[in-house]
Amino acid sequence: MQDASSGQWDGLYGLWHIVKRVGVVLMLMAVGVVIGGTTLGLATILCYGIGMYVGIPAGAGLGIWIGLKMPPRDAAISFVSCFGTMEIFHWYTEQQNWEGILGGIGTAIVASLAAWIIPVLLRQIMPDVARHLFAVIASWVFAISQITMLLHALYSTGS
Repeated sequence: MQDASSGQWDGLYGLWHIVKRVGVVLMLMAVGVVIGGTTLGLATILCYGIGMYVGIPAGAGLGIWIGLKMPPRDAAISFVSCFGTMEIFHWYTEQQNWEGILGGIGTAIVASLAAWIIPVLLRQIMPDVARHLFAVIASWVFAISQITMLLHALYSTGS
């Protein structure tokens, strides 16, 4: 008879690591799409932003490559920083009536900067345990806010 510490959970533990790594790769691929599309789109703004079409797959590829090496907590912080900032800044631009191209460009720039700056700053000022706790809490708050917004969009009426 085996006890719980003798390795009977090794297969499930290994599967969990694979699931986390796939999640990290997908999160950083999405962040890479935002950063790559914004960066090359702005670099070619006088040519109707045609660089965005190159920047999106390039950013996705770079995000996948980084995602294969980055710890899950840092990936979660980068993802939540990017898309949480995008959501907040998009709401702000709507309140200021900056709808259209100006609001979209501003939102993409701010989200791209947040995805780079916030994880680096947190790595400098927080120990690993605190960063892990921050990543878990931020991920849950982000998930709950997105589910709430989805439910609001599904069940709100236009009248």
